[in-house]
Amino acid sequence: MRYLEEQKSIMVEKRTDNGKKSRGRKGKNKNLPCMTESILLKYEKFIIGYEKEGRRIMEILGKVLSEKTEAIYKDITEGLIYPIKIVKLDPENEEDCSRPVAMDTGKKEFIVKVDNTLEDSLFENALIRDIIYCQQMSNNAPVLSAKSKNDIDGFQVAMMISSIIMDIDVENKLRSYDMHIDDIDTMRLSDLYAFLKSGMADYNRELYNVFTGLQITLLYFTTSKRSNIEEIIETFYLSDKNAMDAIDKYVDIIDRYGVDDNRSMMRCMRKLAIACGMKGRLLLEYEGKVTEV
Repeated sequence: MRYLEEQKSIMVEKRTDNGKKSRGRKGKNKNLPCMTESILLKYEKFIIGYEKEGRRIMEILGKVLSEKTEAIYKDITEGLIYPIKIVKLDPENEEDCSRPVAMDTGKKEFIVKVDNTLEDSLFENALIRDIIYCQQMSNNAPVLSAKSKNDIDGFQVAMMISSIIMDIDVENKLRSYDMHIDDIDTMRLSDLYAFLKSGMADYNRELYNVFTGLQITLLYFTTSKRSNIEEIIETFYLSDKNAMDAIDKYVDIIDRYGVDDNRSMMRCMRKLAIACGMKGRLLLEYEGKVTEV
């Protein structure tokens, strides 16, 4: 979570000037050969299907999906408000990496960019992960924003809280599909360590405590190795009481309200915003209404 940049590593929702909503993500790359000789299945040229060994095969961006992933993909996409357009993600393009998922209300479609050079299991994980983000937008999930365009700290905290709640929901769903991978844990830990070394504690201690607490809270609820995170929390308990207090508050809020539906997400976002000292500085969009936190 590189908060002093545009938070490329964490899933975030942004509104763009052309009526799109987008979410950002970043991943690892491994080159693999592409499949060929297929028949068009949908209007999108990179989603194709053909018969093989008695069943219809779904191929996306040259990748043949496993039966399990294909079933999950179809189950999610059949309930979306718009069809999905899937295109190749360029891992060298910063815009692609930071915003691989968007909802275009003008064209009435979701646009998902996936890196087809990923190893098969990582490709399928990235695909389903992004489709879940489409599902969240389709379901009109709540989102926080800064009340003032000039409030940079408020913007970052709002974006981070929204992202954390959405990410916990995504990881919960991936676990239910038995698709959680440790790569994302490693990435988030790496981002945490990079942030702790950034020096923010020296010039903005209050914001440092907020960001540290939120990052560790995300790891606590999403990692497959919670004991590792508990060791990190123990370190803060011994060395940094203020950061530890923030972690305790944030974890308690999510434990209490959960992220099972839009209402619980909304309650978590509101409570977390207040706990982060942002009362009066953030706006919460929920069920078509925007209210001040």
